[in-house]
Amino acid sequence: MDRNLSAGCTWKILRHLLDPTSTRTATRVQMAKLRHKYKDDPQAFVEEIIQTHLAHPADESHVEYCGAPSEELDAELSVHEIRAVLQLLKT
Repeated sequence: MDRNLSAGCTWKILRHLLDPTSTRTATRVQMAKLRHKYKDDPQAFVEEIIQTHLAHPADESHVEYCGAPSEELDAELSVHEIRAVLQLLKT
């Protein structure tokens, strides 16, 4: 996506972020509105996407885990596990 908002894969990602269940026509209308809104400032568009979809809420806090340690659950994710899950995604 970096510096290439006209790439097809970028628009597919943005369409999915807008509403993964909407029709193509409804998505096109929403995207046309976004293109018009951010026509002169693509950086503001990128910042809004980051804030909307990638930023973590400031008040989010997590409770420390107090159960028994588990080497299997504590292990790092493998590349194979990540690829398997990504292949299951329907985008």
